[in-house]
Amino acid sequence: MPFKALTCIWRVKVYKWGIIKYKREGNFSYMLFRNDKNFFMSDEEKFFGESKKKVQEYIQQRLLLFKLQSIEKMSMLISVLFSVIVIMLFGFFIVLFISIMAGYYFASLTGSLYAGFGIVAGFYILLLTAILFLKKKVLDKFIVKSLMDIFFDKTNEDAKGENDG
Repeated sequence: MPFKALTCIWRVKVYKWGIIKYKREGNFSYMLFRNDKNFFMSDEEKFFGESKKKVQEYIQQRLLLFKLQSIEKMSMLISVLFSVIVIMLFGFFIVLFISIMAGYYFASLTGSLYAGFGIVAGFYILLLTAILFLKKKVLDKFIVKSLMDIFFDKTNEDAKGENDG
C-alpha cells in the first residue's frame, strides 16, 4: 500500500487556453497552466509592465473624460446661443413694432411722417453711438464673463474637492 502513490496512472490533457485536465484514479482535477512569457518574468518586469498598462488605461480614461466634458460644454454653449438667438429675434420684432408705433405717434405730434420717423431714427443713431463707446468697457466684459461662466462653471463635485483639499 505505501507504494500506491508511485504506481498510479496520470492522464493529462492540455487545452489551448491554458487549462490542464488531469486524471488520477477516477478523480478529475483542473489546474491553470500559464504558457505565456509573463510567467517567467521577474517581479520588477511584472511591476513595470503592469504600471505601463495602468498608465495607458489612466490616459485613455482621462481622454474620455475630456471628450465628455467638451461635449457637455459645447452643448451648453449651443443651447445658450440658440436661446439668445430666439430672444433676440422676438426682441427685434418687438422693437420694430414699437418703433413703427413711435414713428406714427411722433408724426401725429409734428404733423409730418418724415419728422416723426426722423426722431425715431435719431434715437437709434444715439443708441448706436453709445453702444460703440461702451463696447470695450461693458459689452466685451459681459460677453467674456458669460462665456467663462459656461466653460468654467463649478459643479458640486468640484466645490467639494476644493473644500476638502
